[in-house]
Amino acid sequence: MYLLDTNVWLELLLQQERAAEVRRFLQSIDADQLSMTEFALNSIGLITSRLRKEEVFEAFISDILEDSAVRRICLSAFDLNECSLP
Repeated sequence: MYLLDTNVWLELLLQQERAAEVRRFLQSIDADQLSMTEFALNSIGLITSRLRKEEVFEAFISDILEDSAVRRICLSAFDLNECSLP
């Protein structure tokens, strides 16, 4: 399983320098092997909103979360405490 960071998704969504590389990677992996955190999702929404690209975010939600098997990970407060460093 792969956990994709906000920047990976944004690279593709905003057609940045390495968008083609991200596209090739995503095409080579089954969607059910991909995950993103709720935080990443919220960050993508915030960034696309600030850039006035709300339609990009809406398409992303539809393509990635509604029409594919990409997993969304949401950590509870308990989970966050378990992840903290000693």
